[in-house]
Amino acid sequence: MLGIALPSSAYSQKVAPEVVTPFELSRRLHFRLLGRIPERAEVEQFIADADWNGLVDRLLAHQDNLRVREEFWIDLLTLEGPEDLKWIEEQVKANTPIDERLHSWFARQRPASKTDEEAFLYLEETGNNLFGVGYDCTRCHDHPFENVRQKQFLELAGFFQKNGFVHAPNLYYYDDATPGEVIPARTPFGPELRIRVSKRDIEAVRAGKEVKRKIPPAEEFAGWLTNFRENPQILHAITVKYVDWLWGPHHLSDIRLPGADPMLPPPPEIAEAVRILKGSSYNEETLLRELSTHSIATEKYPPLQISKRQWLRSIEAALSKPVEDLESSPGPDKSFIEQSRFMDQILVDHSFADHADIDDVFLRTLSRFPSEEESAKILEALQDSELPVSEIYRNIFLSHEFKSIP
Repeated sequence: MLGIALPSSAYSQKVAPEVVTPFELSRRLHFRLLGRIPERAEVEQFIADADWNGLVDRLLAHQDNLRVREEFWIDLLTLEGPEDLKWIEEQVKANTPIDERLHSWFARQRPASKTDEEAFLYLEETGNNLFGVGYDCTRCHDHPFENVRQKQFLELAGFFQKNGFVHAPNLYYYDDATPGEVIPARTPFGPELRIRVSKRDIEAVRAGKEVKRKIPPAEEFAGWLTNFRENPQILHAITVKYVDWLWGPHHLSDIRLPGADPMLPPPPEIAEAVRILKGSSYNEETLLRELSTHSIATEKYPPLQISKRQWLRSIEAALSKPVEDLESSPGPDKSFIEQSRFMDQILVDHSFADHADIDDVFLRTLSRFPSEEESAKILEALQDSELPVSEIYRNIFLSHEFKSIP
């Protein structure tokens, strides 16, 4: 067994959290950092070396880790087009600091929205990631639980509109604006930043012309967004995304959302991750290494269902062959019948040994050795019913354990 230190919070509570086994830790870290289960050789190397830090270093140097980091940012910023995907690939490979990456995206890479609707849609898609509150709700009405108003949604959306302002909808029911009113861009919290809009600007837009500004609204917004010292809410909201990725959602509780005054301190786990992020000068690779080797990363918690992407890549790793047509394949949350039909497609052409090496099957699929009871049951089934080896893989691939992060 590995010697794993306990988090300081455990001592203060006088309760030592249960920790995962080395097999579970290897599987968990591969899911987190590579988006798939470990291959058999990777499991055996980690168990033989008992080197936690060495494992994390190997995973961070793996090509699949770059892919997982790119996918994290694709989801965070709602990246879509080929130019955007090429941009984030370059950013991740260069390991640019997180604040610089955010600034580069909003100030230079992201094209400004040409219409109010485009600006609204982008804020709906990214608002929760960047600000810790669901802006899809505030597009139509004031937030029912937080101090965030519909007008603040409109003001914030103005930074994504190329002219620096949007219009209130024709159906607007609050007394802080009128239907169709011009709403200049303005930040909802932190150091105030607002875009001045003149009558000439409004007339220019109505005439089909663009408003010329010395500094584009998006660039001003980028500077405000990445001013983490003055905008701790932004840093906390982004940190929550990393904690969810590397420590799991069970460590998350409500952080203080934008618009709240005063801002409450974040939960201990978030505060610890923020400390690590600040100490690394917002270096993503350093953050991933520190979070992955922190004692919190070893705590036992209820298994989490993996994503479709992780399920399919794990099947590929277990079979050592690519799975065709990933996008149209069912995910682990689909019906058993849909998943079983998919198993028929990928197992029919795979070549299996005539006799099952049960230890090998379990190491390839569940990243552990089978228990004596499991081995006995499988051997009995193989002898009594001439069960093909492919059926063992099928049952494991469809099992809750295979489709979960320990």
